[in-house]
Amino acid sequence: MRKNSEEPGVVTSPIKIVDIGLRELNVVLYGKPVTMSLAMFPWFDGAPESAIRNVREVRPNHFHWEELDVDLTSDMMRNPHRYPEVALL
Repeated sequence: MRKNSEEPGVVTSPIKIVDIGLRELNVVLYGKPVTMSLAMFPWFDGAPESAIRNVREVRPNHFHWEELDVDLTSDMMRNPHRYPEVALL
């Protein structure tokens, strides 16, 4: 008997928005938790929940939020201090 809820051949998303807080987003990225400060990612601050949750991987390690016109790599999300110019855009 299958205990995994996923069906064979079903592709799961490499990113999942777990929680949207007042100061941060909590996501699971490739199975690992990542906390994204809204101070470092200002495009999400005040954005509708549906727009934040509407994210897709457009190529490996590259994610796009269509409604917000935001593109981020997994490294940008995990290590925002490496990309200080990103928050200035």
